[in-house]
Amino acid sequence: MRPLTELSPSGTARAVVATGLPPSEDDEAALLAWLRPVRERIAASFNLEEEVAFLAWELGRLPPGLNREERAALILLALTALIALRQGSTRLPFRDRAIRLEIARQLLQEEGSIPGLDAARAVKLAESLIEEGRVAAIVGGPEDFKPLIVDGPYLYLQKMRALEERFADALRRRIAGDGDDSGWPEAEVAAAVLDVEGRPAVRNGVPLPLSDDQLAAVRTAASHRLAVISGGPGTGKTTIVVSILRVLRRLGIPPEAMLLAAPTGKAAQRLGQSIQAGLQAVAQPSPEDNDLETIPEPRTLHRLLGYSPSTGRFLHHENNRLAGRVVVVDEGSMIDLVLMERLARSLRDDARLVLLGDDHQLPSVEAGAVLRDLLAEDDDGPSPLGPRAVRLTQSHRMRPDDPDGRNILTVSQAIDRGETPRFAPSRDRDDTIVERPSLAEVTFQGVEFLEASEGSGVIEALLHRWTVEVIRALPDFDDLIARRYLIGRTGFSEQDQGRLTRLFDHFDRSRVLCLTRVLPSGADRINDRLHDQAFAATPAGSFRADDLLPGEPVMMQVNDYSRMLFNGDQGLILSVSEGGRPAPMVVFRRADEFVTHRIGSLRSVLRRSYAMTVHKSQGSEFDRVALILPDADIPLNTREILYTALTRSRGAVTLVGSRDTFAQGVARSARRYSGVAERVRAAPRPPQTDLESVNWK
Repeated sequence: MRPLTELSPSGTARAVVATGLPPSEDDEAALLAWLRPVRERIAASFNLEEEVAFLAWELGRLPPGLNREERAALILLALTALIALRQGSTRLPFRDRAIRLEIARQLLQEEGSIPGLDAARAVKLAESLIEEGRVAAIVGGPEDFKPLIVDGPYLYLQKMRALEERFADALRRRIAGDGDDSGWPEAEVAAAVLDVEGRPAVRNGVPLPLSDDQLAAVRTAASHRLAVISGGPGTGKTTIVVSILRVLRRLGIPPEAMLLAAPTGKAAQRLGQSIQAGLQAVAQPSPEDNDLETIPEPRTLHRLLGYSPSTGRFLHHENNRLAGRVVVVDEGSMIDLVLMERLARSLRDDARLVLLGDDHQLPSVEAGAVLRDLLAEDDDGPSPLGPRAVRLTQSHRMRPDDPDGRNILTVSQAIDRGETPRFAPSRDRDDTIVERPSLAEVTFQGVEFLEASEGSGVIEALLHRWTVEVIRALPDFDDLIARRYLIGRTGFSEQDQGRLTRLFDHFDRSRVLCLTRVLPSGADRINDRLHDQAFAATPAGSFRADDLLPGEPVMMQVNDYSRMLFNGDQGLILSVSEGGRPAPMVVFRRADEFVTHRIGSLRSVLRRSYAMTVHKSQGSEFDRVALILPDADIPLNTREILYTALTRSRGAVTLVGSRDTFAQGVARSARRYSGVAERVRAAPRPPQTDLESVNWK
C-alpha cells in the first residue's frame, strides 16, 4: 500500500516534486518540514487544530525580503499570538519575553530543519524584525489596519483590539445610562422584591428563602441596566434567575419582552428546565408569577442574535436592536468577546442585561475571558462595574445529608485557591481526596484518586468497568438500544417517548472527561476504546468496526442552522422507522420532544461522546465523572480546568492519572491577558465610525 501524501498549503504537487531537494534549494519545503512537528505539538499541548499553524505560516509569507530563519521566527510569533487567543487572551504582553519564550519552547522541542533556531533565538529575532520595521506588511500601530497591532507593551490581533474597544464603549454607555428615567423608584423595587420574598419556592413542604447575597443580586438586576452575577456550583444562580424574572414582571415588564439565552443548546435547555421547575415550586404564585408561564424559551446566543451561517453576519446589531427589555444570559464564562460585543451593541438603550456564570471556570474556547474581566479586582482598581458586579458565596450544596457533594465542593474550592488537596486512604474530612490502591476499591463516591502510570493498563481496566457498571447499568439497556423506534406524523408514541427519556436521562448522568482531544489520554482515544468495547458486544457481522453503533452517544462539532443543531448538542444513535424500513438515525432531545436525522448527512460533523473534553462539558452537570489526566504535564493542565472538571459532578469524581501531574495542574493558573477592564474604566471616547461591513464572525 502506497503511503499517503501529506497535503501542503503551498500546493501538494509542488511539495511532492520538492521532496528530496536539499533544504538550501527549497525554502518552502524546508519551512513546511520544520512546521510539521510544530503542528503536532499545537494539537497535543494546546488542544488546537493543526490549521492554526497554517494560518501563522500564511502570515509569515507576506513580508518580503525575509530569509528562512526570519520567516520561521515570524511564524512562531504569530503562532504565539494565536495560541494566547485560543487560551482566552485578547492580547499578548509583547515586552514580557518570558511568556513568549515559554510557548516557543513548547513548540520547538527539537532543532528540526532550521539549524540554530532555538526558542530564545526565535523570540529575539521576531523583536528585531518589528523594531526595524521589516515586517510592516503585517505588523502596525494602534491606528493601522493590519493583522497584528503593537499597542504599547501589547501585541494584538487587529480584530481583537477593535472588538475590545467597541465592547467597552457599549458597556460604558450602558453604565452611564443608569441614571435616566428608564428605571423604577427604589420603593417600587423594594416592594416587588418583598412580595417575591413572601412567596418563596417550596421543596418537600419546606420554604426555600433567598439568602442575603441572592437578594442582593436580585436587587442589583432590578436597579441597573447591567448586572453581572458570579457564583460557584450550588450558589443558586438559576434560583435567582427565577426571582429576577418575578420581580421584573411585578415592575411591569411583560413576559414576551424577557429574552433568555445561553452559549450552547444544552445550556439553554437546562436554563429553561430550571426556570420552569422554579416557577412550579412557588407554592402561592401571584398573577404575575402565572404570567411567566408564557415566557419565551431560552435560545442559544447565535439564535437570539440571528446569526446567518451563509453570510457570516448577524441580524441584530446597533441598527437593528433586539426587542427585549430584559436579556438574561447564563453560563457567561463560556462566552467569547465576539459574541459579548455583538450582544452588548444589540440591546435597546433602556434594556437590562443580566449575565450569570462562574468566573473561576475555564474561559471560552475562543478569545476573551469577558466574565472574569468584568469581575476582576486588580492593581488598577476594583471591578469596572462597581455595584453592578455581585458574587454569590453561600453554597447550598453543603447539606448534612449530602457528604459526597460537600466533598466535591470543598476539594474544588481548594484547587481554585491553588492548594493541593489532602490525600488520605479514607475520607475523614471534607477536604480529602481518597487515594485508592486499586481499581477494585473505587466506589464512585465523592472525590477519589487512582494512580495510573503509562502502560500500566489501569485506564483500560477502568474503561471496562465503566462500560459494565456505568454505561450498561440500566436494567433494560440492551433492549432500549436495540429496539426499533417508530415515528409517525405526530412524532414518537407515548411509550417510545418514555423509553427515549429513560435512555437520554441515563447517559446524562455520567461522563468521562479529558483535558485534550489528542494524546493517549485524550477524548478521541478514550472514545475509540469505549467504542471497541461496544463493538465487541454486538453480534458478529452486524456492523463494521467504524460504524456508529446503536446506543452510542454522539456530539455535534459545528452549528447546523438548517436543522437547528448546534456545536455541543448531544444525541444517541438508534434504529428508527418512519413508515418504512428501519434505519440508523441520530436522535436529539429538544426540550420535551425528540427529533431525528439520518446519519449520512451528519456523519462528518458528529463525534462519539462517551468521553469529552472539559471545555465541551461546560454547561453540563452529571452525577458521576471520571477525569483522565495526561501521562505528562501539558500547558492545558491548570487549576481552572481541574476546578471545572470537578464541579461538573454532583456526587462522584474519579481522578485517574499521576499525582505529580495533578499537583502541577493545581499549581498552574491559566494566564489570560485582556484590556477589557481597563478600557471599561477609561473615559468615554467619541462615537466610532460604524464597522458593520467588517465580518466579525
